[in-house]
Amino acid sequence: MEIIHYLEESVRLLELLQREDLERVVVDRKEVRHQALERNGNWPRQGVSAIEAPRGLLFHEVHIDKQGNVALYNIITPTVLNLSSVEQEATLLLRSYRTEFNDKKNALLEELIRAMDPCITCAVH
Repeated sequence: MEIIHYLEESVRLLELLQREDLERVVVDRKEVRHQALERNGNWPRQGVSAIEAPRGLLFHEVHIDKQGNVALYNIITPTVLNLSSVEQEATLLLRSYRTEFNDKKNALLEELIRAMDPCITCAVH
């Protein structure tokens, strides 16, 4: 799902670049920061946002200092939110298969984890 989204977004941006002058498409970050500082006198600033991702909710938190620089950026991924559910399901699974050999239990746990959130195996590195 994410790959399709980014492929479509890439096509949209390439088409925009073909239609528009490159100078108008590229954003000057210093200019944006300067305009934001002029418009808003209340510093430091912070914001929180959530968006639905393919595996659950994705949260962003940002704190911006008086100079307009990002002072803190925190991301809470769906993987983090899924961990408690995985733990509960793993406990139930182990209870159901308590008489099985450890190799069988390990295989079942790995299947469960990948089924609930395929990114957990990479997120724990």
